[in-house]
Amino acid sequence: MLDLRLRWLDKRYSLAVGAFSGFGMTAGSAGGPPLILYLLNLTMSSKELRATAIVFFMVSALTSLVGLTAIGAVNRYLMLVGLTLLPFALVGNLLGQKMHQWLPELSPRFTTAPILMGLALVTFLL
Repeated sequence: MLDLRLRWLDKRYSLAVGAFSGFGMTAGSAGGPPLILYLLNLTMSSKELRATAIVFFMVSALTSLVGLTAIGAVNRYLMLVGLTLLPFALVGNLLGQKMHQWLPELSPRFTTAPILMGLALVTFLL
């Protein structure tokens, strides 16, 4: 299989990647791709990558929510829409956990990368 990692993108860039991802999260709810690209270039297990991403997204999302609420961008209607989507997110989370149990060491290059590529394609087509 091709190894297309960006060798120059290593731990030295963690602060810049975190800032770029955090900005993307708040500005357009798009903080995932920069962080995942960065994490895929590090040598870490699939379990470590998942845990790192989940913690980062949790903290980043809460920070974004506080900031957006402070400027009045979050209202009751948007909170209800978010709560309506929550059960679907939980089902997706459970399915992802089951997949990770069945295939615990499956490389994120076979799971995360295709999802990101598909989302990028759909974004360009819309």
